[in-house]
Amino acid sequence: YTRAGINTYNYSITKNISDFFESQGGSIHIIEYAEHFKKNFPTGIKYTFGPLALIFKNNALVSMIFSSNIYTNNTVAMALNGEIFGQTISYLIDSRIYLSGGGFGSCYIAEIFHDFSYIGVIIINFVYGFLIEKIPDVLAKSKNVWVSAIFLMFTHGILYAPRDLALNFLSSTFTIINLLTLLLIYITSKIRFKYEKSE
Repeated sequence: YTRAGINTYNYSITKNISDFFESQGGSIHIIEYAEHFKKNFPTGIKYTFGPLALIFKNNALVSMIFSSNIYTNNTVAMALNGEIFGQTISYLIDSRIYLSGGGFGSCYIAEIFHDFSYIGVIIINFVYGFLIEKIPDVLAKSKNVWVSAIFLMFTHGILYAPRDLALNFLSSTFTIINLLTLLLIYITSKIRFKYEKSE
């Protein structure tokens, strides 16, 4: 509320409770805004693949080799040239809030619909449904710890998809931090196993 410049001191308890539940269902507003501002979006950008592109663009080594542009969040350059739907829609809704560090989030349905219309929404929901069905089986039956770890990390991104980007479950899983963490766990377990075996 403070970020949006809304004074809450004159709200009743009932109003605050109803606002809380409305804010939890904020995805519907992003879908509405995406339809309202559809002619204002920059042309030629497919936001669906933006999170995947960021994996490479935000990689220091890749950016040095290919000299790719890295845009800072909550800037005009990111809103108009970046490939992140949540950044662009936030700028279109209220540039003042956006440029002061705020945002309105995203919604995978709004993003996919903007890029690929109904067929995109059908396909991404099919993919989510398939993964939601398979994740428990993989976690219960897989003997490969790496596959289990990746699918477990997928879960977080899929559960947040209604208020996040469509392919964020991939980009948030395969980050440098996550990969280094898995590597560190692997090395530590190997050293520990070798140490215990030698005793």
